[in-house]
Amino acid sequence: MESIINKLTEIESAASAIAEHAELQKSVLDKEYEEKRKQFDLELEQKTQAQLQKIRESLEADTEESGEM
Repeated sequence: MESIINKLTEIESAASAIAEHAELQKSVLDKEYEEKRKQFDLELEQKTQAQLQKIRESLEADTEESGEM
Protein backbone atom coordinates (compact mmCIF):
# COMPACT_ATOMS: atom_id res chain seq x y z
CA MET A 1 0.00 0.00 0.00
CA GLU A 2 2.84 2.36 0.86
CA SER A 3 4.47 1.78 -2.54
CA ILE A 4 1.21 2.81 -4.23
CA ILE A 5 1.13 6.02 -2.20
CA ASN A 6 4.77 6.69 -3.07
CA LYS A 7 4.07 6.16 -6.78
CA LEU A 8 1.06 8.46 -6.63
CA THR A 9 3.18 11.09 -4.92
CA GLU A 10 5.83 10.76 -7.65
CA ILE A 11 3.17 11.05 -10.35
CA GLU A 12 1.69 14.12 -8.69
CA SER A 13 5.13 15.73 -8.41
CA ALA A 14 5.88 14.99 -12.06
CA ALA A 15 2.50 16.38 -13.12
CA SER A 16 3.11 19.55 -11.12
CA ALA A 17 6.54 20.00 -12.69
CA ILE A 18 5.08 19.55 -16.17
CA ALA A 19 2.31 22.06 -15.47
CA GLU A 20 4.82 24.58 -14.09
CA HIS A 21 7.07 24.17 -17.13
CA ALA A 22 4.08 24.64 -19.44
CA GLU A 23 3.15 27.87 -17.66
CA LEU A 24 6.69 29.18 -18.05
CA GLN A 25 6.66 28.34 -21.75
CA LYS A 26 3.28 30.00 -22.15
CA SER A 27 4.61 33.14 -20.50
CA VAL A 28 7.61 33.25 -22.82
CA LEU A 29 5.42 32.69 -25.88
CA ASP A 30 3.00 35.40 -24.73
CA LYS A 31 5.87 37.89 -24.48
CA GLU A 32 7.19 36.92 -27.92
CA TYR A 33 3.72 37.25 -29.45
CA GLU A 34 3.19 40.65 -27.84
CA GLU A 35 6.54 41.89 -29.14
CA LYS A 36 5.77 40.65 -32.66
CA ARG A 37 2.34 42.26 -32.52
CA LYS A 38 3.82 45.59 -31.46
CA GLN A 39 6.38 45.41 -34.27
CA PHE A 40 3.66 44.58 -36.81
CA ASP A 41 1.51 47.49 -35.60
CA LEU A 42 4.45 49.87 -35.84
CA GLU A 43 5.33 48.76 -39.38
CA LEU A 44 1.70 48.98 -40.46
CA GLU A 45 1.41 52.49 -39.05
CA GLN A 46 4.56 53.57 -40.90
CA LYS A 47 3.31 52.13 -44.19
CA THR A 48 -0.09 53.73 -43.71
CA GLN A 49 1.45 57.13 -43.03
CA ALA A 50 3.69 56.81 -46.11
CA GLN A 51 0.70 55.96 -48.31
CA LEU A 52 -1.30 58.85 -46.88
CA GLN A 53 1.57 61.20 -47.59
CA LYS A 54 1.74 60.03 -51.22
CA ILE A 55 -2.00 60.55 -51.60
CA ARG A 56 -1.76 64.06 -50.13
CA GLU A 57 1.10 64.95 -52.44
CA SER A 58 -0.82 63.61 -55.43
CA LEU A 59 -3.91 65.58 -54.49
CA GLU A 60 -1.87 68.74 -53.97
CA ALA A 61 -0.23 68.28 -57.36
CA ASP A 62 -3.64 67.75 -58.99
CA THR A 63 -5.00 70.84 -57.24
CA GLU A 64 -2.05 72.96 -58.40
CA GLU A 65 -2.45 71.71 -61.98
CA SER A 66 -6.18 72.50 -61.90
CA GLY A 67 -5.47 75.97 -60.54
CA GLU A 68 -2.97 76.74 -63.29
CA MET A 69 -5.47 76.09 -66.08
